[in-house]
Amino acid sequence: MEEPYLALYVRDDALCFAKKFPTEGIFEEDSVLMKTFEADSWEEANQVFYDYLGYGKYHPME
Repeated sequence: MEEPYLALYVRDDALCFAKKFPTEGIFEEDSVLMKTFEADSWEEANQVFYDYLGYGKYHPME
C-alpha cells in the first residue's frame, strides 16, 4: 500500500471523508485530519471505515 484509501477529517465543524488521501492544498487551513484508513481496495477501505464507526458490514452498491 502506497497511500491510505480514505481520510477522515473535520472541517467547519463537520465530519468529512475523502476517497483518497488528500494532498497538500486540499485541506482548508482549519481542517484537522482525524484518521486514515489503509487498504488494498476501495471495498476493504470502506469495511475498515465501517468497523471504525461501528456501522457493521459494508455492502457495496451494485
